[in-house]
Amino acid sequence: VHATVVSAIKDLEESGWTHVSEDDVKPGDVLVWAGRDDESGGQHIGFYVGDNAAISTSSSQRKVIKHDMHYGQLQRTITAVYRMVVW
Repeated sequence: VHATVVSAIKDLEESGWTHVSEDDVKPGDVLVWAGRDDESGGQHIGFYVGDNAAISTSSSQRKVIKHDMHYGQLQRTITAVYRMVVW
C-alpha cells in the first residue's frame, strides 16, 4: 500500500517499469495525472484499459471506476505513462 503517488512511482521505476510517451499508450500502462485545482495539488494514478478509457479509484464513490483517460470534461493532464517491458 502506498501513501502517495510519488512512492508508487518510485516503486514502479525501481521494479523496471519504463516511462513511455502518452502518444504510445497501450492497455495495461500505468497513468499518472496531475492534481486538479480543487485537490490541493494531489496527483492521481490508474491504468489505461484501451479506447481512450482508464480505471482508477474514486474517493467519492469508494470504488474503482472506468472513465475517459483525461477525465472527460475535467481534462486532467497526464504527467507520466509507465509500462512494464518484459524481455
